[in-house]
Amino acid sequence: MARPAIQPLEIETGFVDDHAAATASLPGAATQGVERENAIKVFAVDGLPHRRLEDYRYFDLRQMLAKVGPLAVTPGADNATASDDANDVFANIDRYVAVVINGRLDTSKSDLTGLPEGVAFTSYADAVDADWVKAAFNSAEGPQDSVAALNRAYASDGVAVRVSAGVKVDKPIEVRWLSAGDTGTHYHARSVVVVEEGADLTLLETRGDDASAPVFATNTLRLVVGDKATLRHAAVYADSEASVRVAQKSVTLGEAADYQTLGLAVGAGRARTGEHVHFAGEDAKGAINGLSLLRGKAVMDNTLFVDHAVPNCDSEETFRSVLDDASRGVFQGSILVRKDAQKIDSQMQARALLLSRKAEMDAKPMLEIYADDVICAHGSAIGEPDQNAIFYLMSRGIDEKTARALLVAGFLDDVVDGFDDGDIAAALKTLLAARLGAPDDMGQEVAL
Repeated sequence: MARPAIQPLEIETGFVDDHAAATASLPGAATQGVERENAIKVFAVDGLPHRRLEDYRYFDLRQMLAKVGPLAVTPGADNATASDDANDVFANIDRYVAVVINGRLDTSKSDLTGLPEGVAFTSYADAVDADWVKAAFNSAEGPQDSVAALNRAYASDGVAVRVSAGVKVDKPIEVRWLSAGDTGTHYHARSVVVVEEGADLTLLETRGDDASAPVFATNTLRLVVGDKATLRHAAVYADSEASVRVAQKSVTLGEAADYQTLGLAVGAGRARTGEHVHFAGEDAKGAINGLSLLRGKAVMDNTLFVDHAVPNCDSEETFRSVLDDASRGVFQGSILVRKDAQKIDSQMQARALLLSRKAEMDAKPMLEIYADDVICAHGSAIGEPDQNAIFYLMSRGIDEKTARALLVAGFLDDVVDGFDDGDIAAALKTLLAARLGAPDDMGQEVAL
């Protein structure tokens, strides 16, 4: 017997009905109208993803938003600040800063003075019709689900960064994402970063809110790392309790490209990051890392697909979660090694510590291999903190709280060390130590 058709929610019909009126205020109204119209038609058919779809099995967006009701687009707020201090984690690092409020780049609050020659930084709204932006998105790999369609239909702004061939950006660029407003809001941001041949960039992101009102946001990030180029990407997610976010990240790696990324979730909301990494050039390397330190009813879903399409590439995927109270972590990781992609070394590992009997971790690592000369492995482990290790530390004169904090910090810190050994790592470790309730000096101690 066929399942009955799913009746559309009010929020779903609202997205479709409101689209025509919103289109005129969106960037590229004259040139992108047809694509936006086609995208909203796809969304109208598919609606919000739900648990019957395998990729969203653990992140039922339809159920999450059913309780929120229709949300309205709001403009950026003049005095937006993040209520979570995690948004200031990189404050002591010398960097360029771009501030994006409710999905729109705010140049008055940004500080991009002194960007090296050969680095173009602008809003997505201003670059939407540029040939290099179109080429980046047209070459993107990965699934085009209904969230991608909704993002394409409603994308209002974001950032567009292009680093010319051979340019090495002298200091990191941070993009600060803020949500603001005292009413329910939804926004949809679209960003692109292209690092051309032989170029080098460190990209930082922080995401936070200053409002308790419901926020629903979709974020699309397209990354293109050219031949012999290097991109390091660190992101800190500190979403508010009332927020629901879905981020989609598509990465293409050229020949001998070096891509390193670390996502750290410390927020109180419900968030999902779907990342698709496509190895398009030989001798490329990718290190894809994710950390979650959650409490309350927070949810973090990391869904990863690594596509080894060419030979002689290495990838390492490491995800670790520490879950307290009734929080939930999700890891869905898949490695595809295509038929002619010989000499691949790919290692995937997902581990979780449960600090509460109400916490939940769902892990599903997978391998799909069609080549015969590869080294590939995956693994998953979920458990509680080692009581013997805690007792050992206490026997050395350390109180129980600090002993637990040291143990959990050690569980997370080696992933940070694998990503960076300088100021970025020190900042992330200090944040983790503070979240673990450690003494004030532990952040410095852990960072050593």
